[in-house]
Parts: sequence; C-alpha cells; structure tokens
Amino acid sequence: MSDQMAMQSMAPMSDQMATFKFFQLLGLRFGGAHIFEQPMIFNVIFMMARPFLSQKNKDKFQLCGRDYSKVRDVVSDLTGIPECLGGTLQDLDYNWIEQQRLLEGRRT
Repeated sequence: MSDQMAMQSMAPMSDQMATFKFFQLLGLRFGGAHIFEQPMIFNVIFMMARPFLSQKNKDKFQLCGRDYSKVRDVVSDLTGIPECLGGTLQDLDYNWIEQQRLLEGRRT
C-alpha cells in the first residue's frame, strides 16, 4: 500500500482518466474496498476525511489491518485466495522468478 501511495509510482492523470472512462463505458461502479495492512498514516488520513463522507461512502471502505478473517465475510469462494490472506489456495512459490533471473544472467 505504501508503495502505491509513493509519488513516483502514481499513474499519470491521463491514465487515471482513461481508466475512469473505461469503467463508465462498461457501466461498472465502485462497490467498496477492504484495505489490509495499511500504513498508520492511512488511518490518520481516513479519520480526518471520514466526517466529510456520506454514510454510503463511509460504508464502502473497511480498514482491516492484519485481520484477514474479514475476507471470508466478503468472498464466497476462497479457493482462489492464498492461505496467507485467509483463503484455501496453497501459498504460491515465487522461487521461479529468482531462478528465471539467474538463467537470464547466465545467457548474457
């Protein structure tokens, strides 16, 4: 979450507007968000902004911290969610990424 909030990783405004227009064309609406392991500054910002939000918008955001049991309240099929996030999918092995990097290094 903190990486996404960093200025250098933010998408340009033109890309954000294109994404917004794409969702408008599809007729999709933002239903809500469960935010896990948010940085402490996010809690402070959300507390300051919360009084200005309507009740409908307040209910759309859930700050969960490290409580992954809330995933079970929202998701009916837990087979696609890793165990570390409260699902039943065996944790994925990301060692193949490092192995691929090593192989690419040997080729050059």
